[in-house]
Amino acid sequence: MISIFKKKDKLEELIQVKQLLDEFKLDEADLLINNFEEKGGHTLHDLVLVHLLKCELLFWKGLHKDVIKLAEQTYKESLELGKNLLSVDILLRMADALN
Repeated sequence: MISIFKKKDKLEELIQVKQLLDEFKLDEADLLINNFEEKGGHTLHDLVLVHLLKCELLFWKGLHKDVIKLAEQTYKESLELGKNLLSVDILLRMADALN
């Protein structure tokens, strides 16, 4: 039962990061991402999600080379999850950074 609550908390944190990115509150989103990563104990799916959000953050900060580097790593990780739409999202983020 505890793991269900932890999973819900993680999802809520990631949703909050996405909302901050949508509002262009980049510093706040960056802080939440860093806090999330420092907690550790994440599943591969959690890591792929947070890396995808971090790619979006880096994109909005204009750090396109960093987006591509992280997106390539995240794409490889996402493939380990099997057939997953996250892989497509990551490829789209890389394409945005290349433009």
